[in-house]
Amino acid sequence: MKKLTLLVLVALSGCAGMQVNKSQVTAAKKVAVVGYQGVLQLEDQNGNNQKNGIAGAIGASKAAADLMSGRMGERRAQQGEAGYTELTKRLQTTFQWEVAPREALATVPVYQDRLARPSKLTRMGTQTVSGVLTPGELMSMKKQELGELAKALGVDAVATVNLTYTVGKTGGFAVAGMGSTTRYPVATAHLTVVDTNGQVIWEDFAAKGKVASTGLRTTMGADLVENETEVLSEAAASAFDAVIERYQAFEEKK
Repeated sequence: MKKLTLLVLVALSGCAGMQVNKSQVTAAKKVAVVGYQGVLQLEDQNGNNQKNGIAGAIGASKAAADLMSGRMGERRAQQGEAGYTELTKRLQTTFQWEVAPREALATVPVYQDRLARPSKLTRMGTQTVSGVLTPGELMSMKKQELGELAKALGVDAVATVNLTYTVGKTGGFAVAGMGSTTRYPVATAHLTVVDTNGQVIWEDFAAKGKVASTGLRTTMGADLVENETEVLSEAAASAFDAVIERYQAFEEKK
């Protein structure tokens, strides 16, 4: 009986955390991706903590230097650009949508006004895209205003995507910061699509991809970032796959 109940719960939760009006989604011909951000939450939750003691202090110092030097910002920008491009490709090929070029956003005064006041604190250390607001920055706009934005852009709908990277699994071992561990990220996408009437026609809060096949190493408290973009890009692409798969599997209530 318990096994049957578990199976039912799994089946019911397969597309949990989403709402879709497929007729409106398929009716859309042109969309614009007006919000994008990727947030890293890769703190180890499994006890392999290398952030304590001397090694942790060294690692924190290196991370701070990475941030202040601008090197982290360069990687995050590269990762954001790659993710934004990959997402638009998926939307084009899956739905045959024409995705408005990013340059079109520069023609809308209300969008540019908001872009001129970026939330620097919430952008720090995250994946963002030049000329594109983050979903958080767009939260100040009501759904009706997003509908007006779609009209101003000459599209049928606007979309925002927020990616959250967490640790899918870990490997290696460290005690008091001594040793080496590897974190394998997994990305979860939150997609929202709003039409010209200000109606949410598709929202998925929990499109979780597969755990990346390669990981990010931490040695003696310091994060090794040589393969970071490659690893995070794989995780992001898998989350976008999950977005499409969950949409296709979703059955609307009659």
